[in-house]
Amino acid sequence: MTAIRPGSKDPIDKKNYQNGLKEPLMCTDCDNKLGTLDGYANRILAHAIKNHPFQNVDDIKTYLMQAPDFDYAKLRKFFISLAWRASVSSESFHLGKYEAIALQILKDEIPDDKTLFVPIVFRKNTQTAVDNITMFATNKYCGKTACLVRFPNHEIAIITNTKHSNNEQAMLLYKSLLTPREFLVIETNFISPDDVKLINAIRGCQKHLH
Repeated sequence: MTAIRPGSKDPIDKKNYQNGLKEPLMCTDCDNKLGTLDGYANRILAHAIKNHPFQNVDDIKTYLMQAPDFDYAKLRKFFISLAWRASVSSESFHLGKYEAIALQILKDEIPDDKTLFVPIVFRKNTQTAVDNITMFATNKYCGKTACLVRFPNHEIAIITNTKHSNNEQAMLLYKSLLTPREFLVIETNFISPDDVKLINAIRGCQKHLH
């Protein structure tokens, strides 16, 4: 459920309520730990990021946060947890052998591997009815599989493994979007292919109802 914050002039600035994945995926203790990560990411993505410099990086509009204004380790674990939760849920995305690796990283059983689970974060300003729909999907970036997570006003692609891509230069750019020193969020005004799919699906349902 999403509501526009009273007095807000930012078309993307909305108050978001939890309305996402609710399957019983883990024990209470682990659920609370991931809930802490969710709360931190929400503070960064929905609130703090828009108060930071807006700039162009290779003609891409981005918001830039620099350390120590964000906690790199917490954001890394949040994005890894999104991919892991999508994989172990009933959604269509699966990490395969990387599912166990993601869980081990989340539990601090193995060191984090920066070549895995690389996030690309889009702050959506398309102002369409589907901007606020939560969903999981699969996409490709530089030929590599990515978990696509959409929730109100955001679309996040998490590339499972960045090694041996078909465009190393582009992959280096994606990997630079979240580092211990910087976190960049891309603002997009363009409707994505997944937006089109959702819009067409909604139209199809409407025609069926009539």
